Amino acid sequence: MLKSDLKASIVIPTYNRAKLLNYTLNSIANQCIDKRLIEVIIVDDGSTDNTYSVVNTYKSKMKVRYFFQEDKGYRPGSARNVGIKNAEGDIIVFVDSGILLSSRCVLAHINAHSSDMHPTVVLGYVYCYDQGNENEDILLKLIAPNSPDKSIRYFNSTATFLDLREEYYIKYKDNINDLPAPWAYFWTCNVSVSRNFLIKEVGMFDPKFDGRWGIEDVELGYRLSEKGAKFKLNRNADSIHYPHTKVETKKSLEEEINTIYFHKKHQSFETQLLLSCKPIELNDMILECASNKIH
Repeated sequence: MLKSDLKASIVIPTYNRAKLLNYTLNSIANQCIDKRLIEVIIVDDGSTDNTYSVVNTYKSKMKVRYFFQEDKGYRPGSARNVGIKNAEGDIIVFVDSGILLSSRCVLAHINAHSSDMHPTVVLGYVYCYDQGNENEDILLKLIAPNSPDKSIRYFNSTATFLDLREEYYIKYKDNINDLPAPWAYFWTCNVSVSRNFLIKEVGMFDPKFDGRWGIEDVELGYRLSEKGAKFKLNRNADSIHYPHTKVETKKSLEEEINTIYFHKKHQSFETQLLLSCKPIELNDMILECASNKIH
């Protein structure tokens, strides 16, 4: 099979999360698609655990490529850039280690791009993103890491632990592209974009965000939007965010610093508003400002 036959490159940055990465790779190995049509690119940001050996166990099941970069601190943007530079698929699906993809997820991403001739960003659906980590014990009991489809059916049927953006998806009837800032929902835990459009028209992740958590994905989404990409939600590209320990206080401060840099870089009305709210709240803020101006 020729390189050009690859439909998708799944790029996964990771750091000392061998167990979570194993869950993610297992879910990819069980995708309902010819594995010859996809590749998985693991970019190791300096792990010291058994990440490499975990990756090796999947090389007989699908095309998996492994890249290692020296540990110079938290560098998810730079790690994803390594994946982008080496990707051979028509589209790039960004996934985090610890994301469990439904068996239809990758095919849903591919179909969403093939059905639209316009440059498109496809937002996948993510259950169980427990931002404060307060529900970790409950989620660990509810999620079957080796059977994401079964767990997704449960969360969907009970309307529990839905995507954090669901409130806004419902409010705007899933018409993400009609919003003033669709890029605010560009979260790299489960999202896809055309490789050629990304590389030739937009550019990659800004490495100046490295060293701090947050916003590097939203900023890339901003540039994709500025270049005319169409944003759409695909609920069939569904997944689960497997719980893991997070340090929210530190992340909040780092996100604030990165948001300030984001605004200094682009100097727009939207980025200025983002200084006073979270990305998930941004579209409401913009529309409220517009409404007040009209009245």
